[in-house]
Amino acid sequence: MKNLKLLFRILISTIVLSCSSDDSGGGDNQQLNTKLPKKINFVVVSSEIPDPNPTIYSYEFSYNSDNTIREIIHKEDGESDWTWKFYYENGIPVQSKLLYGVETTIEYIYI
Repeated sequence: MKNLKLLFRILISTIVLSCSSDDSGGGDNQQLNTKLPKKINFVVVSSEIPDPNPTIYSYEFSYNSDNTIREIIHKEDGESDWTWKFYYENGIPVQSKLLYGVETTIEYIYI
C-alpha cells in the first residue's frame, strides 16, 4: 500500500512540474485551450481480499490565475490527509511546502 501511495505522489509531482507556465512558445501568442484537473479520485482494489468498503483517495487541485498549481489536497475517505502548497517566481516553481503532520519545505534549484 505504501508503494502505491509513493507511486501516486510521484505521478502528482510529475503533473505539477509539467503544468508550469512556459512563455518561450512559438512566434504567435495563441491562447491554448488547456483543461486542468480539479479532482482525481481513485480506489485501491485488492484481488486477493475483496473489501466491501474500499478506501477512496482523492487529490484536489487549485490554481493561480496563470494556471500554475497553487495547492494540492490529498484526502483519504473524504478526510484531509496532507496539503502541498507551491510558490513561484516569474512563473517558475521555487518552493513548495508539504503539510503532513509537520511542515516540510522543498526548495527548487535550477542550473
